[in-house]
Amino acid sequence: MRPGQSGEVVAVEAPDHAGYRRLFALGLVPGARITLLQRFPTFVFTVGHTTIAVDGEMAAGIRVLRPRSAPARKTPGRAGNP
Repeated sequence: MRPGQSGEVVAVEAPDHAGYRRLFALGLVPGARITLLQRFPTFVFTVGHTTIAVDGEMAAGIRVLRPRSAPARKTPGRAGNP
């Protein structure tokens, strides 16, 4: 993900049990919607009303499904332009 992009958490695989418990307590659970704010020097994202910063190892275990872009809608043309 790039900063500003959002998605739904589908899995969390922390490097240790304490890290997993921390993320879970902050609301980072499957089904949560997150938005990435920055990638350097640490990964910072929001989950609900909470802002979380994690290192690269912890961020690598957070699996996110980004929504696909909706196909472009065809807008009705003006009279004479179908």
